[in-house]
Parts: sequence; C-alpha cells; structure tokens
Amino acid sequence: MEGEAVAAVLQVVVQNLIDQAKNDYLLVRGLKKETTKLNGRLGTLQKFLNDAEKHTNPGDAVKSWLKKLENAAFDADNALDEFSYHHLCKQIKPIIPMKQKVLSCFSPCVNLSRSRNMALSIQEINEDLEVINKEAADLGLKEMLATNEPTLPDAARETDSSTLDPIFIGRDKVMSEIVEKLTDCITSDECVSVHAIVGMGGLGKTTLTRKVFNILQEKNQFGSHIWVHVSQIFEPIVLLKKILKELAPQKVEAEMSKQDITKILKEVLKDKTYLLILDDTWNEDLPTWEEGFIDSLLGATSTRGNAIVVTTRKKEVASTVGALHEHELEGLSNEDCWSIIKEKTFEKEDVPLGFEAIGTEIAEKCQGLPLAARVVGGVLHDKKSEEEWRSIKENWLSQDEGNYITKILKLSFDNLSLPSLKKCFAYCSVFPKGHRIKRQELIEYWMGEGFLVTDENNDMEHVGDKFINVLLHNSLLQIAERDNYGNVESCVMHDLVHDLAYSILGCSQDASDIVPV
Repeated sequence: MEGEAVAAVLQVVVQNLIDQAKNDYLLVRGLKKETTKLNGRLGTLQKFLNDAEKHTNPGDAVKSWLKKLENAAFDADNALDEFSYHHLCKQIKPIIPMKQKVLSCFSPCVNLSRSRNMALSIQEINEDLEVINKEAADLGLKEMLATNEPTLPDAARETDSSTLDPIFIGRDKVMSEIVEKLTDCITSDECVSVHAIVGMGGLGKTTLTRKVFNILQEKNQFGSHIWVHVSQIFEPIVLLKKILKELAPQKVEAEMSKQDITKILKEVLKDKTYLLILDDTWNEDLPTWEEGFIDSLLGATSTRGNAIVVTTRKKEVASTVGALHEHELEGLSNEDCWSIIKEKTFEKEDVPLGFEAIGTEIAEKCQGLPLAARVVGGVLHDKKSEEEWRSIKENWLSQDEGNYITKILKLSFDNLSLPSLKKCFAYCSVFPKGHRIKRQELIEYWMGEGFLVTDENNDMEHVGDKFINVLLHNSLLQIAERDNYGNVESCVMHDLVHDLAYSILGCSQDASDIVPV
C-alpha cells in the first residue's frame, strides 16, 4: 500500500509539473532548451510511475527510488512556483516614481540574472531526473503509457438523491427495532436511557443511525434532536460544547468553562426531552464517561424520557456507557451486497445478461460490508463490458487472503481518472474525521491549492462541483446536509476512506501544515 500510495501522489505532482512547464513564461530566451528537456524527462517519469503504481508490494529498492523521486519532484514544484511568482510580478505594472524610473535602467541586468538562475535551477532538476530515470530502468520498471486519456466520468453530472445518497438495503428490521426501543424511552421513568449500536468499520452504523434519527425527527418524538461526532479523543467539555452548538450556536463562545456550558444547556433544554447521537465513540474509561460527561449532562436537565445512542466499533465501549440495549450489527448477506451493487451500478435498469454471475462473485468479496458494496458499485458504474468486470474480479479481488475493504477502496481511488481529482480526494483528509465539510468551502480550498484546471467549457468552480459529485457517486464522500432545495450543502468522509486519503496525502507532506479548520 505504501508504494502504491506514493506512486499515486507523485503521478499527480509530475502531471502538475508537466502542465506548469508548458506555460509560456518558461519558454523565454535561455530557458526553452532546458524546459524541453524537463518536459521529456517528466513524461518518462510519468510512464515509470504508471508501472510503479501497479506494484502491490514494491521492494525496498522501488520504495527508495520513489522517495528520491518524491524529493526531486517537490524541489521542482517549489522552483516552478517561484518562477510563476516572478512571472506574475512582471505582468503587474504599477505607477513608478521618477527616481525608481531612473534606477530601472539597471533592470535588464536583474532580469538577465534571474533568467540565468532559472535556467541553472531547471538544469539541476533535469540532471536529478536523468539519474532517477536511469535508476528506474535499472530496477526493471517499464515505461507504461496510461491505458486511456483521462476524462471526467459521466457521474459528475449526477446530482439527484437516488444516485448520491447511501443505498439502504438489508437493515429495515433492525432499524424498526431501534426506532421502537427509542420511542419507548419517552415514557420511561429513567432520566436518560443509553443504547449502543456496535459493529466493525464499514458495516453501516452511521447510515443506520442517521435513518433512525431522521425518522424520529420527522415524527417529532423528542423535544430536541442532537447529532455529535465523537471519534477517538473523548473530551467531555468538547462534547458538551458541541451539543450546545447543535442546540444554540449563537450562545457558544470561544472560551467557556464546563459550568458555563452546563448552565446554558439547562436553559436550552428546560422542560424538553432530547435524543442525542454520539457517533463513532471509542472511549472505554468509565470515570471519564460518568464523572466527566454524563453527570454534567444529567445536571443540565431533570426531564425524564431522554435517550442517548452511541455508535462504536468496540463492545467494551457499550459496556462502559452502560447501554440498556445493545444492537450488534452483522454483515449483510451476499444477496444484499449484490443488490446494493446493482442499484449503484445500473440504478433502475435491468442487469444485462452475463453480468449477474460476475457481480455475485464480486459481492462475496464485500464481506457483508455495505460501504464496500457501494464503493465497488461506484467503480463498476463506469465499466460497460463483461471483460472489465471480470478483470476487476480477477486482478483486484482474486486473492483469498487480505482486507478486501482496503483493496476495494484503493480500487476506487485508482479508478479516479484525473490526477487532479486524486489530489483533491487526498486533500479531504486534512479535515478531522467526522467533520462536516462545506461544499463551497472545499471547492475554494481546492482552488487555492491550484488543484482545479479550467478548460473552454468549465471554470474552476464548475470543475470543483463536478469533482465533488464524482466523489459522492463513488461513496468516497457522503452527504451530511442538504439545503431547503435538496442541494448538497456539506459532505463527510467515512473513517476508513479518511484513513486511505490520509495515507496518500501523508506520503507527500505533513498534513498538519495545511489543515484549514
């Protein structure tokens, strides 16, 4: 995985360098010869990377080569960024005072010196890349052309809820049971009843809980409905503040003590019942749960009939929170997984003859995980022939051992046709797990990083909008909120997908340097 991830990131970087080196500002006197060499060597590197990315378990020598290429590529990226900055400065013509006009007679010397320095820098980069290309050939890497010219998939145009929202199959019975149990809580003598939904990553705990939450919200069963993502760091004061932000965002201040938060919660929750979802909980420390969190929450209201639902991967967490009811999710049947794949791939159309047998075998590799079925369905949506389906089954999912969800997620990443789209996907991991990523803000961040390339038909914002639709369609992003008109307002990334994106981004840089939140 490590070698594949590095190769995938470097493909994006090298492609960006190729695009950047084609700009006219580098084709000035004294630079054309070196720039032509740079383009040629970057093109050769791209072909070597096409081969390196297919090495599932690259040896130490290939990993070392990728590391050298990584350093050289980012040195080149920094150099070209500097050249781009000077080029833009030259295009700006401010009003110059007379004294500076006199001094400007010396500027040709300055410009000549800068061009010479630029040429020398590119020459050094070319020398490094020549060595790296030779080493790649010595390692046995082949110059492989990409099989197809990268284009944006048709899924970019699909924005309706049936193609973007998670497909809900095989959980109707357990959903009804949980809704019934939570409805019973309203008439309970207990101040708060705790329920736990337990299952491994990818089983659909959050999707199931979201369905339950929406049903109870529509029925207006509780006075307040609160959803909080917890993740691995369980800090009571942070959680209480998140709860307050859901209930009364205007009352949240930067610096607040636990007493301040509890006092305002008491005002907001007065005479109201609440349903609180604590999604993705990992805390097993009983004192932190009881003394740090529950006691403070109980102190905020004396109303009976409240309910807390905890989703977790660990049974120990269900014991820690003292769950009155524990719902342990099992994997879906192979038939249910195939139903998800069919709906994701063919939507409402009939399955063509010949695809059924291959599809059912692929469904078995999903190991009962609805996330895996949705993701592989997104990949198969763009594959129109039996040969392509059979190739995925045999070349990607043929091994009997290993973590198939990781392989399926990696397959979906590799299936992103544009290098810039891969980079945009990896960038999403700079947000914390569970963070609701505002659609418009994400597009603006991508624009600021220079990931979005325009063409004659699309401006950067339109390209970013298409990218989000592709990631949603492939279940690499999931819908968190819609506006009043049904448009996607914010997205969230599943933890397992986040791990993949972070591993890819982490191969090239320290993600903490660019966290925008």
